Amino acid sequence: MRSLLAVVIATALMFGANEWGFWPATPLVGALLVVVTPTTRRAVGLALLSGVIGWGLPLLLMTGDAEIVRLAEVLGGILGIGGQVGTIIALALPSLIGGLLGLSAAWIAGAVKGVVVRPSVQSATEFGRTTLHR
Repeated sequence: MRSLLAVVIATALMFGANEWGFWPATPLVGALLVVVTPTTRRAVGLALLSGVIGWGLPLLLMTGDAEIVRLAEVLGGILGIGGQVGTIIALALPSLIGGLLGLSAAWIAGAVKGVVVRPSVQSATEFGRTTLHR
């Protein structure tokens, strides 16, 4: 339940920031997920999911407009992939980019968290000085 809430809040933040043109919010929110979730592995997955939804939702809302579909067809043609496949790939690219932005930021934040947090715990247990060791 807590993970679902994290995804909803992160997706809303990414979606809102993208609507205002502030795309750097996606990596910031992805990194923030590492802080609020118990494990880095879960945070990376949630950041990927939030990025895909947060960047794909605006396109999904615009697909009712014929202009975005024509634009996707042109972009698919520029990429050298014509027809419906090119249109689908052109519409999926922003979602992929958003997901990768969130994932990479969460991954880096998790690595930094592991470097910063673990040495302090290890230094307390160095040379057998723990409360469990008698």
